[in-house]
Amino acid sequence: MAVAALEEPSTVTSLVARDEPQPAPQPSRRDRLAIPLLVLGMAVSNIGNNLTAIAAPWFVLVTTGSASRTGVVAATVAFATMLGGFFGGTVVDRIGFKRASIISDLASGFFIALIPTFYYLDMLTFSLLVFLVFMASLLDAPGWSARRSMLPELSRRVGQPLERSNSIVEIAHSGASFVGPLLGGVLITAMSVASVLYLDTLGFLISAGIIAVAITMPHTRTAPAADAKKQSIFHESTEGLRFMTREPLLRAMITVSLFANVVFTPLFGVAVPVYAKRVFDDPRALGVLIASFGVGALIGVLLYGAIGPRVRRYPVFVGGIVLGAASLWLLPATPHLLVSVLGTTAMGIGLGPTNVMVMTVLQEIVPEGLLGRVTGSLGAMSQMAAPLGLLLAGVAIDWFGVRPVMFFGAAMFSLIVAATISMPVFRRIERTPAASGTPATELS
Repeated sequence: MAVAALEEPSTVTSLVARDEPQPAPQPSRRDRLAIPLLVLGMAVSNIGNNLTAIAAPWFVLVTTGSASRTGVVAATVAFATMLGGFFGGTVVDRIGFKRASIISDLASGFFIALIPTFYYLDMLTFSLLVFLVFMASLLDAPGWSARRSMLPELSRRVGQPLERSNSIVEIAHSGASFVGPLLGGVLITAMSVASVLYLDTLGFLISAGIIAVAITMPHTRTAPAADAKKQSIFHESTEGLRFMTREPLLRAMITVSLFANVVFTPLFGVAVPVYAKRVFDDPRALGVLIASFGVGALIGVLLYGAIGPRVRRYPVFVGGIVLGAASLWLLPATPHLLVSVLGTTAMGIGLGPTNVMVMTVLQEIVPEGLLGRVTGSLGAMSQMAAPLGLLLAGVAIDWFGVRPVMFFGAAMFSLIVAATISMPVFRRIERTPAASGTPATELS
């Protein structure tokens, strides 16, 4: 009995102890370093992509002198990115974010490296260049979706709000958009334009290595349906699209992005490179113009990162797109580089925070099992009409000149911004009480 009397309180005590709330497990050192290292990999890859964004159009302009052919190459990039985003999102969800990111980097880097290789072997025709650019862009798009889709899981592990994680990513992206073009302009002047493309391949290799070593993610998605892999690629890809069309805010984002990219992508993909070549005839001028947008975006994201959690999203969103549209008019206003740089910098300040908001809202709304497909589909749909805009921009510049086309683009973008402000659905961009910084886990 004495033993029993001693054991009973012990049992009760142990039961009570088990009922007490346990402290949340502390994230491991590897988990704490995951987001910074992911961002580092993304930044290195983006610097390489920005080198190519300068080198590729300059290469076409130097070798052909044709704005139309520059438009063809830029349209090829946009079309391939659209296809890669739409169908690649399904592959990302199937094989896992980490594996998809690594494969995408290695494959895209391989095709980029073939461009200067064939050029130095005197085997690079224009049609072959278009094919290689198509393949590199097609295979790069899933990697972007995969790395973006890692953020919710990595953020949950360390208890970090999604808005802060996306701000860090946008800061790195803006920094790469600043460093890459400046470096590209200088390197094109110092070495051959074709050789610069090898540096993009190097960036892909470094990014793949960082993701492979530093990031731990599940190998496959947590799909609601056990037989998801039995479905066709097309059927699974359209799941993301169907989800977006059911969400009014995402549907509005697609519509606005579709029209905005018809104007914005040709301006930076064709008009600005031609403007820099014909007005300044210096690749460093092109680098400065593109980099100044990155500087502005970096400033905007830093400001939003500092005050974003304490302010309403909608006024910042409206102010940002209005500033972006107003600044666009400065680019063709005068043939002075300083004025154009001020315009692109102000544009970056305005538009930088909007990217943070869009990605945060996306990750708050979308179930994790669909995140790769929805992220890819959003990018694909927003780029759907960009190839046509790029082709038309190249032809229009050859016919009417670069500055009239840039003024027309500024007018069209201003109309799109005005239409966006008039759409009440964008007020839903505000945080809701249910938005806890993690996406939904089940379809409603």
